[in-house]
Amino acid sequence: MKKGIICLAALFILLTIASGCASQPKNEPVDVNNAVNELKTKVPFDDQMTEISPETALTLYGLQAEQVEEIGAVLSTGATSEEIAVIKAADGKLETCKQALEKRIEEQKASFENYVPAEIPKLEHACLMEKDDVVILCVAKNADTAKQVVQEILGA
Repeated sequence: MKKGIICLAALFILLTIASGCASQPKNEPVDVNNAVNELKTKVPFDDQMTEISPETALTLYGLQAEQVEEIGAVLSTGATSEEIAVIKAADGKLETCKQALEKRIEEQKASFENYVPAEIPKLEHACLMEKDDVVILCVAKNADTAKQVVQEILGA
């Protein structure tokens, strides 16, 4: 009888711990800072990645503060095209934010075309996904890993 109770208690503890390790629960709002950190740690990058301020990110992506509820971005040193951007759009501004990230990809392609052509495949396979009021961009060598992590974050 004691063994049965101990086994059930151990199973309960194990299930409780395992459920705490799950990815972003469905229908939970995305935390921008957590999403940025998750991408930085789970997606392999060739270059050193540095977080930039929200103000710098707004300028970089050509967005206005009133179009964005929250923004987080991480850039490479410039030697590679690697980049992370997570934007929680203001009401009705998701498409504007997504278009800004699409424009950034195109600008980077033009920039790297003659500078470091080997970076173009990263940009051509950049992960750009949206859900609800959040849009995420991840430019990395391993696009499949980036996509998988972004899907986990978005609960897709």
